[in-house]
Amino acid sequence: MELTSFTTPYEYQQFVDFIYRVYRGNPCFKDTLTGIVRTFLHRTDTFTRQAHLRPLIVRSRGEIVAQCIFIATPQLPVLQIGFFEALPAQQDAVEMLLKEAASECRVLGLNKIVAGLNGHLSYGVGFLNDHHDSPISFDCLYSPAYYLAYFRRYASREMTLTTFAFEMAHVTLAPALARRAYQHFAFRPMDMHRFHEEILLFGALCNQCLADTYLYFTREPECLYELLKELRPFLRAEHLIFAYHDGVPVGFIFWHPDINMIVPGGRRVSFWEIGLRYLLHHRRISSIKINAIGVTPAYQHSAVVAGLIAETIRYAQSRYRAGETNFIWDSNTASIQLNRRIMDGEYRHYSVFEFTPGDFDDGSL
Repeated sequence: MELTSFTTPYEYQQFVDFIYRVYRGNPCFKDTLTGIVRTFLHRTDTFTRQAHLRPLIVRSRGEIVAQCIFIATPQLPVLQIGFFEALPAQQDAVEMLLKEAASECRVLGLNKIVAGLNGHLSYGVGFLNDHHDSPISFDCLYSPAYYLAYFRRYASREMTLTTFAFEMAHVTLAPALARRAYQHFAFRPMDMHRFHEEILLFGALCNQCLADTYLYFTREPECLYELLKELRPFLRAEHLIFAYHDGVPVGFIFWHPDINMIVPGGRRVSFWEIGLRYLLHHRRISSIKINAIGVTPAYQHSAVVAGLIAETIRYAQSRYRAGETNFIWDSNTASIQLNRRIMDGEYRHYSVFEFTPGDFDDGSL
């Protein structure tokens, strides 16, 4: 086996092609996130131009069998094993990547390795633990079950995440809580004519609201705009709702139709095909995705969350039947308990693995 770094456009295309090789014919994989992989390979946005990135592949008999991108950024003092993919029965290849990650940490002066984070929480996090036979929802990561064993046997710590599913008709809020939300807070949808400015506000609020979230780190709001600008044709004003107290923004909820419902699985799909399918078949989408919700620290124990959820249901209930939340860290007990109260139940579960360079010093690999 041979481990190599690479820097040429031809090699970048090989990296992307390998993703399709891993998931070819699997209807649960939806090709809506490989554009982010290309962004990291070609460094085409603000975040990737500022980060330390090192794409790696492992070949056996000339064929790629495993790959990832090492990612490091000053705002988060860890080395990320991001965008990992591998064929089955490739433990030796994974071990080569882990050993190289330990060496990379020492070069960069880092003392922690994280497998399962793709640069920033907004780009994707976690290896899928279950429901491998269910099509993935938009902006959730899909990965084969065998990835877990590749990392679990060596990890010093495993952090878990959960998504929640719900039927629209089942989401109930205590009437007194909803009334209190509307008495003390004002809510508005984004202004699509000021899309850039509204996404910058969204990004600034993320930095305020999510600062204590595990593995979250502050980044320039422009980075969020660069990530979401291609989604603009799929978004309506009500898909991003802001909460205000005395004229000051204190929270948000970002939701949208589950675009993956009209995307074919198991094959390469261009952005233009997705756009055409959405134009022709968007009425077939019966589910939404609650992508992100945040409240500034001073109001996290107020009724504002109830108001944000109530606003989402008000807009969505006439057009959609069900929905799924994005990931929530299981260590975030307040959010987990809230979702257990108002959603139908837990759905997908994910894992992120931590290592230290010293884990590989005893010759165990």
